[in-house]
Amino acid sequence: MDMPNHGLITTKVISSTLFFWWIAFLRQSQDYWWICQQHGDCMDSRLVRVWQEFGDIFKYPTLSQWWHENAARLFDSPQLEMDFDNKLGSGLKVLSPRNIKGEFDNLNQYLCIAIPLDLDLISLNREIVAIFELARIRGTHNCNGARYLLKTKIKPQSLKNIINYYCSLTLKQTVIRSEFESPLHKWGDYEIGRHLKLAPQYDIQTGDSLSQMKVKQQKIRIKQSQHYKSALNLIANVEIGKFPYQTEVEFVKRWSEGQSRDLKKAIDKHQWQPKNWLDREHTFLLPENAIYQNGSDLNSDSEIRLIEDFRSMMPPQTLSKYKNY
Repeated sequence: MDMPNHGLITTKVISSTLFFWWIAFLRQSQDYWWICQQHGDCMDSRLVRVWQEFGDIFKYPTLSQWWHENAARLFDSPQLEMDFDNKLGSGLKVLSPRNIKGEFDNLNQYLCIAIPLDLDLISLNREIVAIFELARIRGTHNCNGARYLLKTKIKPQSLKNIINYYCSLTLKQTVIRSEFESPLHKWGDYEIGRHLKLAPQYDIQTGDSLSQMKVKQQKIRIKQSQHYKSALNLIANVEIGKFPYQTEVEFVKRWSEGQSRDLKKAIDKHQWQPKNWLDREHTFLLPENAIYQNGSDLNSDSEIRLIEDFRSMMPPQTLSKYKNY
């Protein structure tokens, strides 16, 4: 009998939430990578605390594997506090507390589901797993016991921008790390911003004068620079356990002189974000979409396709839609 791939089900559900991007941006932190290499030896207690809680996220092949070992402990979400729209497959329905009369002393520890009697076993198994993951991942995450809380008041456009910030960051890093002979190596902020369509209202049109084209190019450069800065701010905040925040983070010295020298050597040796780093990030975050193996077939075009796969993702769900009953 065919069984559902629980790992892929988990990945699909996680990828629709802000938690997906929490980990995606944490993995873009050079300092977080280095504290993992240093086994927690760091002078910034804020970063040490996050490392102690989240662990070495670079040792896991996929996000779903990290999630199953760590997420419930960090993002404790009551299973009951999920969307009660009943948009579930195969006729299943999630019951709200007002439909359940005193059967359980602590309802927050249960997920109650109404199951049609004519549902076949294979479909039942698939739907139950999907609903369970949905309940665990998409709770309101506002209970007092949660160690790490998402920012709850986020505008819809800001949710979409989180993806744009990530793509802006990764494409710029890809350009910086590209081979000198690669056409990608010649890209600047204008080419990156134009490719990502960060400011389509400034696309150059036939008939634009030279001065108009220069103004539009500068507008796109500024937009890309702003997106890149926003991505760095998200990383700075996620390093201290806050997401998705862009507030300025107080500087605290993290490394001794020896550690700083060793970090520079590791970067120079391409131990941090080696040639196949983008392929590894894509495989970690979206394993069901993995195309390349260990970067062996990676070139500028394939790297662009990986970033486009991230850019095509739906915006993460806002937490404001989930109600307390």
